[in-house]
Amino acid sequence: AGASRVLRPSGIGWGGRYCQSVVVETAVGRTVHLAGQTAEPAPGTDETPHPLGPLAVLDAEQQTAVILARVDRFLAAAGAAKHHLVRAWVHVHDPADVDKVNAAWDRWMDGAGRLPARTCLVGSPQLHTPHGRVEITMDAFVPA
Repeated sequence: AGASRVLRPSGIGWGGRYCQSVVVETAVGRTVHLAGQTAEPAPGTDETPHPLGPLAVLDAEQQTAVILARVDRFLAAAGAAKHHLVRAWVHVHDPADVDKVNAAWDRWMDGAGRLPARTCLVGSPQLHTPHGRVEITMDAFVPA
């Protein structure tokens, strides 16, 4: 068995308590773990606020689209893409937003097939980001 490495290619998260992404490289491939992402600009990155305005004015569909665009960037930085996703956890604050979140998700997946296992947790406690309606956590695996 070959040696493994743990890399932290992205910025440090809120309050210095976590990394935005962690990559574990082994002889069989690379596993990419993304921290829970909200539509707020990610700490430790050069992201700017969403062009439509502050987070408070974005609905759940718009917030989800912002999050998924960031996921694309984090995956690409780790040499992965959405077809490598194996697991997603979607936290939705308000049950009334589930259809909007799903609409953004479906557009993003673009009928690509190879869907990840996904859990949608509805009515979760207030997300750590004020005005956050959605938080998404994902894992991907890239074979060697």
